[in-house]
Amino acid sequence: MAVTPKVLSGYAKFLYEKDIEGKFASNKYKLEVRMPKGDATVEKFVKDIMKQHKEAGDNQYKPVKDGDKIESKSEKRIEFARGHYLMTFKTDRPPTCVDAKKQPLQTEISGGDVIKVAFNAKPYDAFGGGLALYLNAVQLIEKRGGGGVSDFEEEDGFVDQRKAADEFAEANGDF
Repeated sequence: MAVTPKVLSGYAKFLYEKDIEGKFASNKYKLEVRMPKGDATVEKFVKDIMKQHKEAGDNQYKPVKDGDKIESKSEKRIEFARGHYLMTFKTDRPPTCVDAKKQPLQTEISGGDVIKVAFNAKPYDAFGGGLALYLNAVQLIEKRGGGGVSDFEEEDGFVDQRKAADEFAEANGDF
């Protein structure tokens, strides 16, 4: 088993349900991730994955895609990919999702979250040979997606009393 460096989660809906609708549905759980180009750890990781792909046959279905070379009718897709490498991991079973301390996750992973992905890279012979990336587990390192809350500055104003009461109880040992 291998583990990615810290990466950015793409659209994460299919971590929780199989992709079963649409022209490119795979009937699998899947997750696409973005890795910033130029990061030394990412560059080493990508080089290793592409070496394994080449040894397995080096077909046209590359396990790592150069985001600057993505062709799409969607400007949003092009912007999403620009300056990054992209990888997609798939599996037939629901992947395990844990927090930074390896405890079962109580929240859902969203696009833009910082994660690590545990996966198996398996060579295959079909289509001239290549490397398949099988998703095993996802570790949430930093919650960034799912609402854009990190974009706001803290303000004076309404405070959810339930959260304030929980924090008070926790600080005073009543939790």
